[in-house]
Order: sequence, then structure tokens, then C-alpha cells
Amino acid sequence: MSIALPTPAGPGPEDPNPSDPSPRTPLSAVPPVTVPDHDADGCDEVLDPRPDQVQAMAVLIFEVIEGLRGITQLGTAITLGAARQLTAMRAARQEQRTVLREPARHVSRAGHVRVDRPSAGVAEAASVVYVGERARAVAMRLEWLHLRWRATQIAVL
Repeated sequence: MSIALPTPAGPGPEDPNPSDPSPRTPLSAVPPVTVPDHDADGCDEVLDPRPDQVQAMAVLIFEVIEGLRGITQLGTAITLGAARQLTAMRAARQEQRTVLREPARHVSRAGHVRVDRPSAGVAEAASVVYVGERARAVAMRLEWLHLRWRATQIAVL
């Protein structure tokens, strides 16, 4: 007894369709698209961070440490390492406020800004943040990453 297997209805790879006028060409790899990025070369063309950007970031960083804002509100303006630094500073500040029974301060405003460029694609910025009669300094190391300035190191004095 023999069993007949069904034959394929359409043309197979070994039986091309003779009515198809276009010859089939094999696929070839396409070279990757290169997007000009200032991360590697051309960092000298990157402009300094604007003072108003530094002031806004300094106030946001200070308010995160004081517990008035969430770290996520800084979004892509900081790196993961800087977010970890802010988390540690915020926890230390909350513990200090609890031990000393200090009331939370709410109104902060930015003051003078200083920006230095030690190398291409790197800026070191500092701003004074005023809270009532007190003044605090917020220093940041900004790096040109993914076509924007991002804080990689943060210090609050």
C-alpha cells in the first residue's frame, strides 16, 4: 500500500514561476546609518550650558534633596549615578531634619552662576541657591551626552 503525499499548490523554491518577469536577487546587508553625534568628535562646537538652565537645575536639585520634589522630575537631565547621589543626599538630609526637628523650607531661588569648560564636552557649573536668609552652593559636572547636557556628578554645600 502506498500513500500519496499532496503536492504544493504554489511554486516552490526549486520551481520558480516562469511568468514572473523580475529575477529574484538575494538579500544583502545594508550599511548602518550614521547620525552625526557630538559625543565623540566635534565637542568643541557644543555651546556652554545656558545660565538659566544651570539655575533651574540647581533649584530642582536642591528641592529634591529637601524632599519637596521627586527625583523623577529631573528626568533625563541627570544620569543614573547622579540620581543615586541625590537619593543618598536626600536620605541624609531627611535624617538630619528629623534629628534636629527643623521645619521644611519651601521657597528657594537661584543666584549667581559660574560655568567652566575644563575639556571638550564637559562643563563644571555652580550656582548659589537662596532659601530665606541662608545660601547654599550647588555644584554640578555636566557632560554632553546624547545631544544634551546631563549632570553626572552633584555636590551641595
